[in-house]
Amino acid sequence: MAFNIHLERGDSLVPRYVKPIMRYCRLPGGLYYLSIVRPGKRIPLETAINMENYGQVFITGSCKNVERQGFFRLHLNEYKTVETITCLAPFPIDIHNLYSLWGKNEKLLNNLQLRFEMALITDLFDYFKEPWAYAIYHDKFDLLLEDLNNLMTSTVGVPGFSLISNLIEMYKKNKWRALSADQNDIVEEKFNTASYPKLLEKKLLDFIRDHLDSLPMYAHPIMIKAILEGFNKSPMFSY
Repeated sequence: MAFNIHLERGDSLVPRYVKPIMRYCRLPGGLYYLSIVRPGKRIPLETAINMENYGQVFITGSCKNVERQGFFRLHLNEYKTVETITCLAPFPIDIHNLYSLWGKNEKLLNNLQLRFEMALITDLFDYFKEPWAYAIYHDKFDLLLEDLNNLMTSTVGVPGFSLISNLIEMYKKNKWRALSADQNDIVEEKFNTASYPKLLEKKLLDFIRDHLDSLPMYAHPIMIKAILEGFNKSPMFSY
């Protein structure tokens, strides 16, 4: 089974595919196979892994012992966003939730790279079932990301100042080479001194507040207030 091939034409006569291609099937012998890849021309794996900008790969399980633990391979591209997901398991795979991971930065995935390097992730199937990931699986989460992206490209704080425009100018001066440590510090300082952090936090909290029924695992101020009020009213905590 293969589905969700989404494209946009816009003003171009050539269609532009913007969503990943997902294939999911049950193989002879009862194993379940999942592949999520970016749209476009496929490059043979043997060639791709030898390219300087290939990125990183994180694997749990083994194809040779898949009955014991499902095989999960996740590929991050050079920008540390999920580009390829390959799974093989003796159980049905949660394809819709895993599909939501494509294109997400590893920082958004609960600092995936750091946790993997610290040997805190032994099974990626279990890792992506943990409560921290539920917001990413919400059907309105992509709208939140779009809203946050629009905020980051807007002028905030100082009139006429846009962090993204400023960042582009820095890259132009660098002839599109990576920024130095000092330049990164300047960008971080500008980000923190503008109103971006507070506005981003507010939009995220508003998103969780609007969907508390389906996202009760997050410590929203409303939930904390309700818990504390319960403590204050309980005779168990009165002295």
